[in-house]
Amino acid sequence: MNFKKFLKTIYHLFRDKHFPTLKTELVKALKACNSLLDVGCGSNSPLLSLAFKYYLVGIDKSEKVIEKIKKKGIYDNIYEMDAINIGKKNKKIIF
Repeated sequence: MNFKKFLKTIYHLFRDKHFPTLKTELVKALKACNSLLDVGCGSNSPLLSLAFKYYLVGIDKSEKVIEKIKKKGIYDNIYEMDAINIGKKNKKIIF
């Protein structure tokens, strides 16, 4: 291994240990979960980068955003609603 590769390897080991990524922290935090509620999921939710199989529900108030999310196919259900209205019965199931 050349010196540049060696330094790069050391850097990545140090960075991952001391500055974990959002993905690393999500995987640890969600380890014991079997379902997730993604409030304000948006079209670029951090959950999109995870390889997992949970029952996943997304909530967003923008119909345009929900159309983009549907195409990605990761949510089991998507609701168009404002987060303030979670728990009320006037929700619109999109998917």
